[in-house]
Amino acid sequence: MKDPQHTRPLWLGFLAALLTPAACVVAYAVVLEDFSLSFTDLAKAYALFSIFAIPVSAITLLVVALPFVLLLKRTNRLSAITVCLGAIIAGSLSWALVAWFAVWNNPAPGAKEFAIGAALGLASGVVFSLAAGLTIRSSRTCFVTAKAWQKKLATLLPPLRKSA
Repeated sequence: MKDPQHTRPLWLGFLAALLTPAACVVAYAVVLEDFSLSFTDLAKAYALFSIFAIPVSAITLLVVALPFVLLLKRTNRLSAITVCLGAIIAGSLSWALVAWFAVWNNPAPGAKEFAIGAALGLASGVVFSLAAGLTIRSSRTCFVTAKAWQKKLATLLPPLRKSA
């Protein structure tokens, strides 16, 4: 293949995407606390949230993201944009499911849960794309070849020549 779809191994992207949601939540906590948390508090918060976030992220990556990325790679459509769009959908659905099961009386997840999941999914998709070295555009070839395009144009041109 002349144009590689990624410049670094995909497993590196999956590893980085696995650790991203916990890091995002800790970063959000730092912003809420006005940057007053110490390094040990940050490490404790990351470890505590990782106990919960990494298994959820791993299940989402294995069940949804891995087959999706491999399908995109096989069809030559692997790009940062398609990965981020898929990550937004996967993140919003998985966060809503977790929020639904985490509450005792199981109320239906609202827009807030979907939005938080979409933001975490987008962050994971961006980190995956950067770690795996994905390009913005897909490296697939155009569906219409030059010869078919020329034939189509040639069929349209004879009426124009007669009128001149």
